[in-house]
Amino acid sequence: MKLALALILALSTAAHAGGPVIIEETEVADARDNRAQWIIPVVIGVLIIAALSSGGDDAPAEPPKGCLNDGGC
Repeated sequence: MKLALALILALSTAAHAGGPVIIEETEVADARDNRAQWIIPVVIGVLIIAALSSGGDDAPAEPPKGCLNDGGC
């Protein structure tokens, strides 16, 4: 009798009561998404502006006036 009672108590836990529990996952809006949408275009824009403003002049630099052509001043 004690064995049957122990078996009933062991099998009737709260985990088995009421059947399966279905949890619905809800989407939570992440605040970081809004920030990430504008950071990448701004960084790319800054890089493009930096590349355009750096020049691209391939002309050789002229030595300062008053120096000799051999590099000595």
